[in-house]
Amino acid sequence: MFFSIKNKCYMNLDIEKNLIPINKSVFNIRTLNQCIQDGAKQPDLEYIIDRLIEEGIGVYFAKSNQGKTTLGVQMLDDIALGRNSIANLRTNKRTCLYIDCEMDDRQIKNRYTDKDGNHKQFSENFYRATLTINILEKDFLKNLIQSIKRSVLEYNIDFLLIDNLMTIIYDLNKPNLVLEFMLGLKKLREETTISILIIAHPRKEIDLNQEMDQNDIFGSSYIGNFLDYVIGMRRSRSNPKQVILRLLKTRMDENHFNSENVLVLELQNKNGIPVFEFIKFDSETNHLNNIGTDFIKSDEKMVSELDIIKKCKTLGIANTTIAKILSISEKTVRNKLKLLEIDSQQLMLKSE
Repeated sequence: MFFSIKNKCYMNLDIEKNLIPINKSVFNIRTLNQCIQDGAKQPDLEYIIDRLIEEGIGVYFAKSNQGKTTLGVQMLDDIALGRNSIANLRTNKRTCLYIDCEMDDRQIKNRYTDKDGNHKQFSENFYRATLTINILEKDFLKNLIQSIKRSVLEYNIDFLLIDNLMTIIYDLNKPNLVLEFMLGLKKLREETTISILIIAHPRKEIDLNQEMDQNDIFGSSYIGNFLDYVIGMRRSRSNPKQVILRLLKTRMDENHFNSENVLVLELQNKNGIPVFEFIKFDSETNHLNNIGTDFIKSDEKMVSELDIIKKCKTLGIANTTIAKILSISEKTVRNKLKLLEIDSQQLMLKSE
């Protein structure tokens, strides 16, 4: 047994002798002082949106139907125009490319046409790209990175938004696919100095009663080390009409939007066009649990709908019928019933 193992060792050594030798060092060795001097010659990193979006590679994640695409396009338009963004945050004007794997042209037109039939005018520095091949085709990720690089050079793109990671990589549970994509983006960043923001989804099993964490990103165990910054977006549990934004990771000196200073936004309808408006800065803990339903009392339409739903349920009318009466979806009826349950529970607690 001893000799057979030894023979195997010799065989492996023979194989190693046949490997192609590396003729140059894989290291670039300098003194630490020289590294600092070389670093001083490089331009300082800048914010693209002040204190929120920085140069480099970042991820911005949220669950479905919370407006992450709407906010992404809104911020991109602000960047392309060089105007202040949400919370009046200053932007550095950049030429932007939006890789859209979510909507077709008709959906884009419908979303950005107002009630009078006028189309919203975006900056001419704002480009949109859609995929022309199937993501399951051979060498898709390699071709995607090459296409992005060509587009960056041809249109002088400075900032890229990819919407979204789950569409680009059909199986985020396959490390080789995620690593191939992220390594490709990292190399692209080094070759072109472009900054990249990727829209992603959270893991399904996260606890919404807990504060957001960068490990909540679906596939985070594979991509986290490639990221310079991470932004989390979540619906407020205290007011479902609002969302909160928190900066979970940054390479900059200070995190200005941590758990004690999240941005609270509300999706509003401006003459038929969806726009996120800044409401306030707040602590994340105030938005983790259903701490009240007082906000609905200032919304006359919601109060009226809740009254109708409440009366219909006392008469035993089905949710689907209520939805037809109010011209809303059955899912919306269920959500409003949950609000009624919360309100009744709080009344019981107050009476006790």
